[in-house]
Amino acid sequence: DSSQRYELRAAHGKRHFYASNKLTLRYLTLTGGTANQNGGSVIATYGHLVVFSCKFMQNRALQKGGAVYLSYGAKAYISFSVFYNNSITGTGTGTDHGGGAIAVKDKATTNITGTKFVENDAGLNHGGAIFVEGGHHVLLSGGNNVFESNTAKIAKSIYSDSSSSFEFSSCPRGTYVYAQSSINNGFIGCPSFC
Repeated sequence: DSSQRYELRAAHGKRHFYASNKLTLRYLTLTGGTANQNGGSVIATYGHLVVFSCKFMQNRALQKGGAVYLSYGAKAYISFSVFYNNSITGTGTGTDHGGGAIAVKDKATTNITGTKFVENDAGLNHGGAIFVEGGHHVLLSGGNNVFESNTAKIAKSIYSDSSSSFEFSSCPRGTYVYAQSSINNGFIGCPSFC
């Protein structure tokens, strides 16, 4: 019911969900999740993760995916949601740590539509909002995703390694796909280089 929103606060030192099959999240606010490795709020492996009209706020992970970590071929569909003030707390550098809001790897695929990434932090690492590695593909569709005031040493908005890619389906001049790239500035819809 869209008129009701439920808030889930994670127990001290715990994440909200670990899913290896199918997980659907709708109209939830997920706060205070903590992981000593990856996925402060949600880890999804192998299966499907569907997120609709959710807020991920103040979740923390030591290494990757302050809010959400996707791996091992997981498929994620994230729409009309907000990732606010999630972070990576580890002090490692390079690609061992990253993705203040979302980290994806190992041939997972993700479609993100109408979602806001605001004030997420990867610290001294890569990808203030999104970190992509290991043959992963991220589709940013709809032209209305927002990246604002995210922070990281490298790539404040999105980071992608050489085996992965991110795609903007609504760029004014057609679809653009980028691999081994960094987007450092905030943007709405498409970055300035589209």
